[in-house]
Amino acid sequence: MGAAAGSRHTVLLVAHGAKVPDCGLYKELLGATCKVELQVLQDTEAADFPVVSPDQVSRSCERDLEMLGYRMLRSGQSSPRGAYAAVLEFAAAHDSVQHFWVLNYDVRFSGDWAHLFSAVADEVDFAAPMVVRRRDRPDWPYWDSVSAPSGDVAGTDFKLLAANCCAYRLSQRAVQLLRTSARTGWTGHEDALLPTILHSAGLLIEDLGGTGPFTPADRRGRFYSGATLGSESDFMPPTTDSSQDLMYYPVRPRPNSARSVDAGDQTMAILVMGPESSGTRLMTSLLIDAGCYGDATHRQRIDRTIPQSGPIVWRRSFPHGDGWPDAVAAIRRLQSSGYIAKAVVMTRDWHCVVQSQLERRHATDAETALARLQDSYRRIYQALCETNIFYINVSYESLILNGGAAVSQALANFGLSSAGATIGNGNEKHFRNGV
Repeated sequence: MGAAAGSRHTVLLVAHGAKVPDCGLYKELLGATCKVELQVLQDTEAADFPVVSPDQVSRSCERDLEMLGYRMLRSGQSSPRGAYAAVLEFAAAHDSVQHFWVLNYDVRFSGDWAHLFSAVADEVDFAAPMVVRRRDRPDWPYWDSVSAPSGDVAGTDFKLLAANCCAYRLSQRAVQLLRTSARTGWTGHEDALLPTILHSAGLLIEDLGGTGPFTPADRRGRFYSGATLGSESDFMPPTTDSSQDLMYYPVRPRPNSARSVDAGDQTMAILVMGPESSGTRLMTSLLIDAGCYGDATHRQRIDRTIPQSGPIVWRRSFPHGDGWPDAVAAIRRLQSSGYIAKAVVMTRDWHCVVQSQLERRHATDAETALARLQDSYRRIYQALCETNIFYINVSYESLILNGGAAVSQALANFGLSSAGATIGNGNEKHFRNGV
């Protein structure tokens, strides 16, 4: 039996990995027929979320969360890496709330959110879509990221669970257990970390719908399918029947999708390159908002499959994950797929880049960070010289100081127009007190 129809639902909208917030989900939640208490969780360097009051926004960064005891994964292993920790800290600070719904900013629901919110019983500790055991999905790449202080989880298939944590509900009991566990040595990709900790402790876990092993009978076949969740499609089909109550993820709406796309646009691929913490995520988000297909996070679907038509944007930070990207190979791959490859090289004040890299544990010390900065630009410009493709440099500082005008000018180089963006000053904190 689900929650009472008149219940008030506390919703945490996670925009922690989004430099440029998308307000589509917020607007959907306003249309729900239930009472919703909304809080937005953002990274400290993200642009302001424009449609909510400041007291509805909670900001944090990886460094603050790591100081509390959370162990973040390395770049490329989880995205956004600090989101679950921000959720747990906020929820634990509001211990009078018994349940929290946690929604990624790029989730959408075709029906009334009240139908989903009321479908999960109060006694359930964790509910999410696509809950599976390791044996059900052995090829998922992040199983081995999960580790416990005692080391007794790795390789124990019956304890390991994973879910698609684009949307989930937590009980306060689950929040307290997860927070204690994550701050005392548990670590891993959040899609596996959260359900595994709770499953190991014997808490009640359910699937939000679908047809999986954790789906209760009354939700079987409801709320999502393989075609709507975690698919390669970016967009909710425009003809979706609102009576179907289906969840879609990831949904990356294109503000300029109504404009005509000429043949040049369809064959354009933009490679966004720069050192870690130089603003590649921000620039990629701006290009996505301008109509390009792509991902601003560490997870890049284009790594696996290049779409048949563009425009597309492919983000490459230097280094990427555990190694240096082969930019020449990436450009040749785009060209062999029929695209006209172009590039954006991001620049940012080196002091701020170094401080940000240290904060995010991309580098262990300033000397190492500086050496990698030099090596990054050397590799990037060597690749551009070798391939002789069109490119521009975009300054993070110009985007901050000149806002929409700078964004529009940068996008105009690719025949794109800006959807409008407010960009926060991520440099300011690095100059406080002479740091």
